[in-house]
Amino acid sequence: MALVGLHADQQNAAMIAGISLILNPQTPHAADMKEILRLFMEQHPLNPKADDFTQQEATIVRVSTLHKDLG
Repeated sequence: MALVGLHADQQNAAMIAGISLILNPQTPHAADMKEILRLFMEQHPLNPKADDFTQQEATIVRVSTLHKDLG
């Protein structure tokens, strides 16, 4: 159960980092936010067997990295 909680915490951190970068891509913490996103995507590849809610959250993380101002 601890791994599920850890994954949820990592996913929440990645979602917050992605949304933060979309709202303010010039933040002084942009490099840290990008690293959180990169690590999350590296450690948690897409899982087509995940439930709908988890897939939606993962999509938010991945889409936030595609935002034009984050290049």
